[in-house]
Amino acid sequence: MLELGVGADIVRGIGWLFIGLMVAAIAAALWIPKSRLGKAIATVGVLGGIGAIYVPSFVQQYEYKQRYAKAKALFDERCKTAGEKIYRTVEGVEGIFLMRLRVASEAGWFNDQYTAYDIFAGDDGGSGSTGSRTENYSKHKPPPDTYILSLLRPVIVDPPIKDSPDPFSAGKYLFVELEDPADGQIYRYTASYFSVNRITPKTQPWVRDIRLDRVPIQKRTARYGISWEDETRPGDREFWIAGSSVRVVDLESNQVIAQRTGFVMDPKLGNTAGFRSPWGFSLPCGNYAPQQRKTSYFVERVLNPSTKENP
Repeated sequence: MLELGVGADIVRGIGWLFIGLMVAAIAAALWIPKSRLGKAIATVGVLGGIGAIYVPSFVQQYEYKQRYAKAKALFDERCKTAGEKIYRTVEGVEGIFLMRLRVASEAGWFNDQYTAYDIFAGDDGGSGSTGSRTENYSKHKPPPDTYILSLLRPVIVDPPIKDSPDPFSAGKYLFVELEDPADGQIYRYTASYFSVNRITPKTQPWVRDIRLDRVPIQKRTARYGISWEDETRPGDREFWIAGSSVRVVDLESNQVIAQRTGFVMDPKLGNTAGFRSPWGFSLPCGNYAPQQRKTSYFVERVLNPSTKENP
């Protein structure tokens, strides 16, 4: 039997104490009243009180187990279609185009049962939206968009030494292009990894920061794009099941050259007790390890990044 330490002993002790109190209450109901009718009424009252405590809990547990069994069966069926399909790979890709952004509503999905969202968003660390998310970490404002940064290879500047960028934000493409829905303008994003200060100049390395820059361009130059689609089917959301796919598209031929599909399910079926966020505790299909769920991990195996040095 698995033991969980002192906490388990305390819980076990409380359980036995409650059982003892119930036995004592029944004994008192049978002992204290003098008449048989009084004993019967007291006993029924005690048993009714015990039932009022336990029956709703038993009913809730039974209903949950029934719903969970249906949800798990549906989830297992959905997971049969999860996985990767790579039809073609490309060498020497310098930049990519984001065809569909993750807007704010898609980033704040943790409690929303029915809103479509990219289930891989949480693994990339950001929403993929644009605008004010180009500030520096050191300014204590919204940080650079971590999804875009996860795709970019930052250029090392000031001083130009070959330090390793933060692996959380370091991608492998020289640029990312996208159309900002706010103004319809196409922008090209690049990243810089620069020194902020030196704590002790002679003995300590430079403290570095990430800057995400963008400039407007006349038209898209990247040949390959990344998009995502909601793969949820009718009835899935009722059981707190969601799915999405990441697609890599050849924008010249409009052909999908690779696709990754995944599903998640909240095992508690939307329980928000204790400020719990259901989607935040959802579990994926078992065919992806956490590192493999990153969008960049999949895209880079399809669109092999160029080894060209940053300008």
